[in-house]
Amino acid sequence: MLCLFHCGYTVRKGGIPLFGKLKKSEKGQSIVEFALVLPLLLTLLCGVIDFGWIYSNQYRVENASYAGARYASLYISDYDESTMNQLIKKVETRAKEDLWNGGEGATISVSVDSDKINVTVEYPVKNLTFVAQTFFGKYYKATSTSVTSI
Repeated sequence: MLCLFHCGYTVRKGGIPLFGKLKKSEKGQSIVEFALVLPLLLTLLCGVIDFGWIYSNQYRVENASYAGARYASLYISDYDESTMNQLIKKVETRAKEDLWNGGEGATISVSVDSDKINVTVEYPVKNLTFVAQTFFGKYYKATSTSVTSI
């Protein structure tokens, strides 16, 4: 390259002048690109975290309803019509053992028919980030019903 100091520009071998004073620096380009992509990456990360949290709690609720129904099917022969409320209390206690915080805030309903037992567990799961709160509100209601034959 030939540099002509008195003109203030440089000339390439091909003869096309490059105006050195007008040439822009690319030093901040990667920072700007990162700043543009960062909100999307954080939203995706929060979505993955919320999905894992909700999935984990839904699994616990399903496990709790299954455990309650299994307990009821195993021990229903020890109870009669007058002591059925005791069985229902024990089923609720057994189901709450599988939930976070001892099942605080959970709603457990048990119905005993002549040939089957239904255990339904509803548990409010607090959403961790703004992504799940946008779709589900402050809480996600995890629900599961297990049916066991007698």
